[in-house]
Amino acid sequence: MEAARYFQHRIRKQLQAETCTTQIIVG
Repeated sequence: MEAARYFQHRIRKQLQAETCTTQIIVG
C-alpha cells in the first residue's frame, strides 16, 4: 500500500514537471 502511494506521488510529480515544461515550450 505504501509503495503504491509513493508510486502515485512520483507519477503526479513527473506529470506536473512535464506540464510545466510544456508551458515553457509553448510560451
